[in-house]
Amino acid sequence: MQKRFSALVVASALTVLSASNVYAAPECKGESLTPDSQFTLMENQVLDKKTELVWKRCAEGMSWNDGACVGEAAQLTYEEAIARYDEDGSGWRLPDSDELMGLRAGRAYASGCIHPALNTTAFPGEEQVGGYWSSTPSYMSGAATSVDFRNGAPSDGTPRSKPLRIRLVKSQ
Repeated sequence: MQKRFSALVVASALTVLSASNVYAAPECKGESLTPDSQFTLMENQVLDKKTELVWKRCAEGMSWNDGACVGEAAQLTYEEAIARYDEDGSGWRLPDSDELMGLRAGRAYASGCIHPALNTTAFPGEEQVGGYWSSTPSYMSGAATSVDFRNGAPSDGTPRSKPLRIRLVKSQ
């Protein structure tokens, strides 16, 4: 009876966790594709030593406070994101799809880490996020390329009207 009760409690807890999309740690198949050693942490920014790009550690709309991203991430349509971050004079810009995909820690059904498919040391507070816009338009009318950091999947057919998060980048 005790074993059956324990199994029921564990199964119930797993159901609640999966239904609420809460994950304690990334799920990994082998090593992360973006290990901690790839990044130099600089307060609210991070240098990707592999690409020599500097990234904001928090999604737009959030702010860096005491080692964490706080606040609510802004979600913009593709046109809003391009208009706001194409060239704002500060050097920060919307990344292209290759740059954004270079942050993936893994790919669903392949190698690396997912849930999230993003290095959470370099980008804290991203335990379970969805899509981010890239500046890369799609060959499909009314669509653009985004990357979903829950599973590392790129999408070349994301409707431009869909609100997604923004992560800004600049050259070193």
